[in-house]
Amino acid sequence: KAFADAAFALSGNQISEIQDFDDGFYILQVIESIPGKIPELATVKEAVTGDLKKEKQAALAEEKAKELLAALKSGPTEEDAESDSGVVFKTTDYFKRSDQIKDIGWENEISQMAFTLSSTQPLGEDVIRGKNGFYVIRLNDRRLPDPQEFDKEKKQLQEILSQQKELKAFKLWLSEARKKSEITIQEGFGN
Repeated sequence: KAFADAAFALSGNQISEIQDFDDGFYILQVIESIPGKIPELATVKEAVTGDLKKEKQAALAEEKAKELLAALKSGPTEEDAESDSGVVFKTTDYFKRSDQIKDIGWENEISQMAFTLSSTQPLGEDVIRGKNGFYVIRLNDRRLPDPQEFDKEKKQLQEILSQQKELKAFKLWLSEARKKSEITIQEGFGN
């Protein structure tokens, strides 16, 4: 956005000052300016029709998912909801917060919501829009980590966190040392 803002602020053949963006320094020059236009319907009709279909399908899928969630919250079992809606429920394997979910993939929002659910509140508050559609999630079971495995991982995590803290402290010290340092150049010293 900053790059586009700087570029569009220039007029024909104007050269910008040095621009400092996250990935480097730039000098911009407008070589050609092509005015925006609205394309003819005939040239974009297929794309617009496809986009509209996808939008309508997504809206309908979201509506059906919300109806299903409301039905589940009112008390019917999954079997009743399956027969009423034609939806087939699937159960995932156990997964960790950082794991990919089997048959779903990397869906951060699903993982986050799944770990907020409990036996007293097994259903999510709302449907989740994922990469492949809308999801209604329910907690079936939660498995606590094996205490022995947890102790092993705990020690490793403590070591990693300790190393990260040490590195952060060193970088902070180095940054402060650089700020306080005075750099002088002596001509002819290296000859």
